Amino acid sequence: MGLSSPRGERDMKRTWVYIDGVAYEKGAAPEVNAPTVIGDIQPYQSQIDGSWITSRSQHRAHLQQHGCREVGNDAMKVAEQQLNAGFLKPLHRSARSSSWRR
Repeated sequence: MGLSSPRGERDMKRTWVYIDGVAYEKGAAPEVNAPTVIGDIQPYQSQIDGSWITSRSQHRAHLQQHGCREVGNDAMKVAEQQLNAGFLKPLHRSARSSSWRR
């Protein structure tokens, strides 16, 4: 009869993983100290002119060429500063003067 803790930890099965021939208890494997490589974007068709965009550099150049800006990843402070600086006023003015109404 073996000793066990109140939670039964010694009676639990442990799992091991092998990395480069060395056994590590699962969850205790060494961290990998290597750079992270992020793959390129998947090709997509531009909603601006219908051309195909196949790389991040082409995406950035395409946005710049058409005077566009990528949104959605900005920090809220940046968005608030732009709102306070009047960044959206021309858009609101344009929407109000538009012939399209609900």
